[in-house]
Amino acid sequence: MPADRGLLTHELIHALQARLEQADWQIAQLRQSLYGPTSERVAQSELSPEQVLLSLFPAPDPPPATQDILQQATSQPPSPAPPACTPRQPALRELETVTERI
Repeated sequence: MPADRGLLTHELIHALQARLEQADWQIAQLRQSLYGPTSERVAQSELSPEQVLLSLFPAPDPPPATQDILQQATSQPPSPAPPACTPRQPALRELETVTERI
């Protein structure tokens, strides 16, 4: 009977190890669904110094697209502006001052 008892404990150990692996897998799945595939709970030791700096200081924004357009516009001669609306009264050509004594 001692041989049968050894088999039972051996089978029991394998069954418990299988259940433990299944429980570990379920815990990993729950953590992934709770925190997402890339969680901020990643240990700092797993990140390189460059990755830490990039997470603290993001890359600068690219220059605006208008800069390229302005450079293209300055290379071409400016077109004449359309005339503004004509004034209601003609502009004065000479200004005459009149001084009166009271």
